[in-house]
Amino acid sequence: MQKSKTPSLTHQSLSEDSAKDIKKAAKGAGISFIASAMGRCLFFVYQVIIARYFSIEIFGLFTLGLTIIRIADILARLGINTGAMRFVSIYQKDDPERVKGVLISSSIISFISGIVFGGLIYFYAGYIAELVFHKPGLKDVIKTFAPCVPFMGTMLVIAFASQGFHTTKYTALIKDIIQPAANIVLTILFLYLGFGIAWIITAFTISYAIALLIGFYFITKQFPGIKKKTTKPVYETKNLLRYSVPLLFGGFLYFLLFWTDTIMLGYMKSSADVAIYRAAAQIPAFLTLLLMAFDSIYAPVIAEMHHLGQIERMGHIFKTTTRWGFLLALPVTIVIVFSSCEIMAIFGTD
Repeated sequence: MQKSKTPSLTHQSLSEDSAKDIKKAAKGAGISFIASAMGRCLFFVYQVIIARYFSIEIFGLFTLGLTIIRIADILARLGINTGAMRFVSIYQKDDPERVKGVLISSSIISFISGIVFGGLIYFYAGYIAELVFHKPGLKDVIKTFAPCVPFMGTMLVIAFASQGFHTTKYTALIKDIIQPAANIVLTILFLYLGFGIAWIITAFTISYAIALLIGFYFITKQFPGIKKKTTKPVYETKNLLRYSVPLLFGGFLYFLLFWTDTIMLGYMKSSADVAIYRAAAQIPAFLTLLLMAFDSIYAPVIAEMHHLGQIERMGHIFKTTTRWGFLLALPVTIVIVFSSCEIMAIFGTD
């Protein structure tokens, strides 16, 4: 009798643990989805403000400058954002010294690397603007964006490191709410004061600096040991870089997947063409929010089903969610196709 009870109790215990894991994952996915949706909406509003206030040519140059700065950011991070999240997650329960070492080393490396890559695009701004994109006006835009690189990269490293403490709340707040919101507020303020595009780009940099400082504050809330002198940091710099750097190439390819079209247009066409394409591309991108919504619900559940070998049930849910996603996206797509002029007018008459 004793033998027959043990497996049952073990299975029940595993099921309860799995249910807790699924609930936690689903909650985290829900928070991430809501924050990502808000972040995307805020960034859309930000671009609409710039497109309506400035000329179509300036919006095109701004778009190209933003693309270049994001390439520099990916290279400057060296994949450390993912590495920091992994090592913090591993050590956060039992090894506060190594957690402190990872947080300090990842922040310093990303900031110094950001200064290096920001300096490179600053000094080579003329070459990039004239020889690559054939747009002399892009030079000043790139130079104004360049100081943002260390703040942008380090902010993302801190945001992802925060996720290593097994919560997505602070990560979502830092990168999807605080930075975009600060950016919009500063942009509106500077426009009200009559400042030009250089100050608008400066506002973009300041918003990342603000998000970075708040990110450090959140880290101290999650890990008070970072402020304690008694907690001596143990650095895992070699292991951190050995794990992180290979991930750089994956992140860079993922970026190119979404921005190659803009880069090619910048090379082959005018800045006005880049502006029109970028504005139009923002609208259907909102349809991916539907995919994100289903993923946030479906991903944690499918993990449990796969673990239990419930392949047929997985298939049924996959078909159902796919059908729902298609049926919800179809009417929105039809509206976009037949109301294209009215929708594009959001960005201005140009």
